[in-house]
Amino acid sequence: MREQFGILGLGQCGGNIATLFEQKQYTTVYLNTSKEDLNVIKGVHKIHIDGADGAAKDRRKVLRLATESFQSIIEKINSILTQKYILVLFSSSGGTGSGLSIPILRYLSQIGKVCIALTSICCLSAFISKFKLFLFHRTGQNRIPQNFNIGIISVDI
Repeated sequence: MREQFGILGLGQCGGNIATLFEQKQYTTVYLNTSKEDLNVIKGVHKIHIDGADGAAKDRRKVLRLATESFQSIIEKINSILTQKYILVLFSSSGGTGSGLSIPILRYLSQIGKVCIALTSICCLSAFISKFKLFLFHRTGQNRIPQNFNIGIISVDI
């Protein structure tokens, strides 16, 4: 199973969860705008977005910075995560993970990867609004495509 799945942790939340998979010998990539967050992680494959010093929940800042080096980021991810199935981990309430999740998921699905998005949801209504925006940009319609699967697990802590 480990050979079939790659793990991509976006932002601090996604990176922290991804460490659990790396401990179980899954190929794992950590992508973050914060060098400090990456330094705390003992993982092997870390990608820092050039020119970034954290996101502070500013998704527009993240998208602007990532746009400047998106091709380089994608090439690094693709060179490490060669598996067909990619588990993408992120928070829907932060900056880096929530800002990059949609473009990263879109790109990976366009190149034939099967993506499983697992997000920490702070506000379900905000996540649903963002997901509908993603669907509109991807399909031009506010509906779920036939070949698209989504699962939402809600946990009250």
